Amino acid sequence: MMMETTNIYQDGKVFRDIDFQIMLRKEKIRVLRISTKKAYKLAGLNGPRGADNMGMDYTRVTSSTPVAHIGLDDAVRMVDRDNDQIKILENEINKLRARKRNLLRMLTTLDGVEAKIFYYRVVMDETQESTAEIMGFSHRHLQRIEKQMKENLIEFEIHD
Repeated sequence: MMMETTNIYQDGKVFRDIDFQIMLRKEKIRVLRISTKKAYKLAGLNGPRGADNMGMDYTRVTSSTPVAHIGLDDAVRMVDRDNDQIKILENEINKLRARKRNLLRMLTTLDGVEAKIFYYRVVMDETQESTAEIMGFSHRHLQRIEKQMKENLIEFEIHD
């Protein structure tokens, strides 16, 4: 029984969860990039330009409302911190995508009963009890099959 990937994506709780985690990390990256732009702006690094083309000195601006300004050192620290966080989040996204690919690859290597068990237990995130009930097995029989599957998957990973 080879699973169709479209059904797996639509039904699979684990894939929806991975996609959701990726989306959350992408949103954090978007916010961090906005923060980076704001740090540059508050330090006067990307406009408005003065007559000497060196940027505006916000410390000399007089206004009835406070003008936000940060120093160059603070801006550089903020940008470095945000860029480090972006790299961490991008690495997490890559790991999540790799996990998704590995799950799909494992699923396509299985067939018959093993494919169904893997689908219900891993992709649909069902318990052993509910999977055994769905498939018409005893809980103990399902445990034996899963144990053999785990041993086979370990060999699969070693030889891959």
